[in-house]
Amino acid sequence: MSGKQKSKVTQGAVLLRQYRKKEKITQEDLAEKLGCGKFMLNRYEKGVHIPQGRRLFLFRDVCNIPVESWYLEL
Repeated sequence: MSGKQKSKVTQGAVLLRQYRKKEKITQEDLAEKLGCGKFMLNRYEKGVHIPQGRRLFLFRDVCNIPVESWYLEL
C-alpha cells in the first residue's frame, strides 16, 4: 500500500482556488486569514484534505464556499 493520499477534487476545492485567484491573493495571505498554513491551504485546493469542524465555517464565512460543497466530488 502506497503512502500517498489520493486526491478527490471536490467542488469546495475548485471554489477555493477560484476565490483566491479572483481576489488576487496569495495562498500565504489567504491561509493567514483562515488560520492555517500555506501548505495546508495548498492541500485543500488540491483536494488532498477536506476542512473539518469550525474551519468549514471559516471557509464559508471568508470565501463564501458552502459547507456541503466540500463533499461533492467532481
